[in-house]
Amino acid sequence: MFFGGESIVQVWHDKDTGQIVELKSKTRDQSRRVLSRIMVEPYGWPLKFFKDRMELLVCLRDAIKAHRSLYRRGVLHRDISTGNILICPFAGDARKAAGLLFDLDCGKRAERDGTSETAVVEVSSDDMEDVEMMIIKRHHAAGIERAALERLLSFFPEDSDRGLSYLRAFLRDRTRKLLQSPLTYADIGLLPEDEAAKLPKFITHKFEETRLIGTGPFISSELAVQLSNLGTGHLVHDSIHDMESTMWVLVFLCCTRDGPGGRLRKELGEEFRTSHQLLQAVVYYFFEASVKVMGSRKQILLCCNDKTKMEELLLANFHDYFTPLKPLVRKWFEILSIGYRYRIYETIHDQFLEAIEEAIDEEEKRGIEENAEIRKATDAELERRRIELEKLSISPQCSGYTESREGSSPSTLLQSDQSPSRPLSKIDRALFPTSQPAQEDLFKDASQSEHSEPEPKKAMAG
Repeated sequence: MFFGGESIVQVWHDKDTGQIVELKSKTRDQSRRVLSRIMVEPYGWPLKFFKDRMELLVCLRDAIKAHRSLYRRGVLHRDISTGNILICPFAGDARKAAGLLFDLDCGKRAERDGTSETAVVEVSSDDMEDVEMMIIKRHHAAGIERAALERLLSFFPEDSDRGLSYLRAFLRDRTRKLLQSPLTYADIGLLPEDEAAKLPKFITHKFEETRLIGTGPFISSELAVQLSNLGTGHLVHDSIHDMESTMWVLVFLCCTRDGPGGRLRKELGEEFRTSHQLLQAVVYYFFEASVKVMGSRKQILLCCNDKTKMEELLLANFHDYFTPLKPLVRKWFEILSIGYRYRIYETIHDQFLEAIEEAIDEEEKRGIEENAEIRKATDAELERRRIELEKLSISPQCSGYTESREGSSPSTLLQSDQSPSRPLSKIDRALFPTSQPAQEDLFKDASQSEHSEPEPKKAMAG
């Protein structure tokens, strides 16, 4: 391509004839552009190359923590995908890794502080007492702290019944965990007013209907169809949308992979109208169709809180290896449904983290994988990593930081409390013979091209 002061000419060289042929020429003003890339030390492999369920969960947890740290510093990632969550080897050890969230090309910085769009409003004492009595009678015998109740009702100043409806939905599966004491802000998914005021506000970044932000298969349903889920007003990309993307990343892997190492399920390589046509249809309509079609299918589930269809279409099509992760997806689905329905999600990171920490604890209790084929796949992935690290002849380390430390750069996305500090699980200690190489991935991320034998990907920010 030749650049002139007034024109750009595209040419093609025929290697057989040696001829140079002009393909296209058009006159236009020259445009000056600068491409900047910043290389940082941590590197790793796309999330689909997890070595076992524990590593998958830990890396997802690390990514959620990183997203929360960015969010609290006024930065929204806006492109959660399988390719933007990396598995970072720690100190050159293929068995120990941490999750790294990177690629802020789509990120946005908040221009104003304060995420609470509804300030605490005056509520009459009689109304407060009536609602409190209803809570004691129907939901929690110990009642609720007055400040927490006042903040809850501020979201529904003209409809206290809707506030009670939110409370009932939020506490449905949490009652057994609550202490026999009055409900606090945290117990009902809220922050105190002063803490909420410190969170970022992205109201100035209205959704751009002409330009979708993110990676197609994982864009939140609300943004994909450009319609607020049961809400009113304009659409603003916020934390709940990125957490929904996180859930779809997990669902995608559970439906399309047959275990560790990134191998694609054999059923997805067969001709359509086989015994696996439901799985093939689900993968297509939820992860391969146009963005609006994918979004509409996902929104039907979330908007209507249709747990039956979620079970029949999504969870029923998980590969057997991922069956232990179904409870986590159910919890995330419920968190998102409530958040969208009532437009309350200021603690959604904490809710997602609580659910995935429980899943990590359960996975640790399971111990060594008993399936021989799965053990072989795990060992094959570990061997691939070792060979690759030896070829690189380096021992990288992932730099950590304290999440709440003043002055930390928002582009430093790896927490010091992540997986390297965890002891090796029993699964890590059990090494078995190698398996077959990974199959070709028919479901490549829209944002990047991946290979069955990936090169370590250098993390880039900026």
